[in-house]
Amino acid sequence: MSRKPCQVIIFILLCRSSASTDKHDATSQPPTSQPETCQVLTVMKALSMKLDRLLEKMGSISVMQSSITEMKTLVKKSTLINARTIKHTKQDIQYVINNIRYIHQDLSIKLDKEIAVASRALEDRELLKLCRTPTETERTCP
Repeated sequence: MSRKPCQVIIFILLCRSSASTDKHDATSQPPTSQPETCQVLTVMKALSMKLDRLLEKMGSISVMQSSITEMKTLVKKSTLINARTIKHTKQDIQYVINNIRYIHQDLSIKLDKEIAVASRALEDRELLKLCRTPTETERTCP
C-alpha cells in the first residue's frame, strides 16, 4: 500500500514524539497527557487532509495547464489554416473578377468592331459616333 506524502510526514512526527516520550525517566518532566496527544493527532489529521486537498488541486491545475497549452496549439493551427483559406478564397475571387473584366473588355471591343463594320456598310454617321463614345457600362466598370 503506497502512502501519501502527508501520511509519511505525520508518521515520522508521531514516531519522533513517541520516541521522545519513551526516553522520559523519573527525573524528567512527565510525558504529555492523553488529551494533548489527541489534540495534536486531530490537528495533524486535519493538516493531512488539507495537504491532500492541496495535492489534488495541484494535480488538477497541472491537467488544466496542459489542456490550455493544447488548446493554444489548436487555435494557432486553425488560425493558420483559416488564414490560408481566406488568402486562397481572396485570390480565387480576384481571378474571377479579372476574368469578368477581360471578357467585358473583349466583348466591348468586338461590339465596337461590329458596329463599325455595320455602320460602314450602311454608311450611317450616327452609328460611327456610337462606336467611338463609351457606353454606359464602360463608364461604370473600371
